[in-house]
Amino acid sequence: MIVSGLICSIPNTKKAEVVRAAEWHAQIAGLLRKKLNVEVSSIDTDLFETGVLDSLAFVELLTLLEQEFNVNVEFNDLEIENFSTIRNLGQFVLERTRRQRVTTAMPGSVKRWEDTGPTASPDTPSRESEWRQSLQAA
Repeated sequence: MIVSGLICSIPNTKKAEVVRAAEWHAQIAGLLRKKLNVEVSSIDTDLFETGVLDSLAFVELLTLLEQEFNVNVEFNDLEIENFSTIRNLGQFVLERTRRQRVTTAMPGSVKRWEDTGPTASPDTPSRESEWRQSLQAA
């Protein structure tokens, strides 16, 4: 018996993410320099221990990150480690943009059997026209 099929693999985006993270590190350092008027010596410098960020500057940084990178900073994200260095900020932005891409690609734009309810199954001949209409409406 010969079985054939299509094998699909998820593209490796690790290299692209590393390049993007480096770009974000530079962009975050630029934000700190231009908007908060602070200079950071390296991407691993602790922003809180060195006094670069205080509570007011931190809130302003959160707003800048949301505007610049179009990410949502939620209450659960407010762990000091996420924002302590430019490297961590870059990782935070990367994770949030990845999460938002996955969330926006989640079901809802395409109706599935489970979303249409038990009466819309194509196995029910009397409901077939209703099922087709629900698919066309989507």
